[in-house]
Amino acid sequence: LSPSAPAAINMTIQQTNVGYLIGKGGESLKSIQTQSGANLQMDQSQKELGISSVRITGSEQAVALAKALVHQRISEVKPAAPVDPVVLGGSVAAEYRIEQVYVGFFIGRGGEQVKRIKAQTGANIAVDQSTKDSGYSVVKVMHGLGWELANTLVQHRLEQAKEATLQNMAPGSAEEVLIPQATVGWLIGRGGESLKQVKHQSGAIVVLNQDTKDKGYSIMRFAGDAAAVANAKNII
Repeated sequence: LSPSAPAAINMTIQQTNVGYLIGKGGESLKSIQTQSGANLQMDQSQKELGISSVRITGSEQAVALAKALVHQRISEVKPAAPVDPVVLGGSVAAEYRIEQVYVGFFIGRGGEQVKRIKAQTGANIAVDQSTKDSGYSVVKVMHGLGWELANTLVQHRLEQAKEATLQNMAPGSAEEVLIPQATVGWLIGRGGESLKQVKHQSGAIVVLNQDTKDKGYSIMRFAGDAAAVANAKNII
């Protein structure tokens, strides 16, 4: 499924953890919604049985992030399990090869984006640029407390980096198609749904740059493997 495809899950929560998950005045639950972009609804109709449930809806990416944030919040009220320092320091939980052109946006100025994910999750994240002369670097999420949430946030940031970099490329420097401005609204669809479907069906990274709309057209840019890009163009 595409990260933007609709999704919904139900999570069972021990009643003893519900108050902490919701937070004073609902602030904790609201914070999770704001950070993830998903919608969370708490159902306490079974609280007398010692459980409640939270329904999470939104895009697949938003739901995954919200689920990880809920787990993270609940883990804060449980005693921390002993962590093997060897495992924490040396075992890679997830690894991503990222084209060097995306690295700057992914890291952020002064490394602020990676530092933010570390601070939010407590996880250890390494960006190995020893291969940058070969055109790529490697992002590693290390095993340890908070790594699942960190992994979700890293995936989200990588997606943002790829789309933002493609969006800001100079005309002619990427695979692109000129789109008559009169058809742009139809192509995007309500709430961007049509464009999301193109991404989902093709597997390509697709962005629409409207800097030239006053000239009567916009620029659709594509990235990804050749088959995915060709598929996206055919759909358009």
